[in-house]
Amino acid sequence: MNLIEQLNRAINYIELNLTDAEALSSVASVTSYSQYHFQRIFNYLTDMPLSEYIRKRKMSVAVVDLQRGDKVIDVAIKYGYNSADSFTRAFERQHGFTPTSVRQDGVKFQIYPPLTFQIQIKGVQKMTCKIETKSAFDMFGVYGEISSDMEKAFD
Repeated sequence: MNLIEQLNRAINYIELNLTDAEALSSVASVTSYSQYHFQRIFNYLTDMPLSEYIRKRKMSVAVVDLQRGDKVIDVAIKYGYNSADSFTRAFERQHGFTPTSVRQDGVKFQIYPPLTFQIQIKGVQKMTCKIETKSAFDMFGVYGEISSDMEKAFD
């Protein structure tokens, strides 16, 4: 299974388990990567930590629950918050208003849709090039051996 398939499988897993904190802590289990490496790959590709992505998705889905009329404390517990206060702080950070305000008409909020990973191939267009002869110059580099053990190579 390639990286793109594994990342999309992990996103699907997150979406199915947004209300299960224990399952979310082992999201890497649906990939062939360790939790450590999966989080590093995810952060590198999305420029966002996995925990932040999960929090944004939870707050996005929580808006729907609140608009449906669910109590703030029920929604807070559903998405893994220990209190309505901690949920309210996280909700305000993302949306800019309290959870109870979402029921008012005309309130604008920010939704973060689920990620999808795709390969985009570039370079099909022609390029105009020119080869020039330059005078000699010195090049320098650094040589070092990297362990073939993936866990050690990225420490």
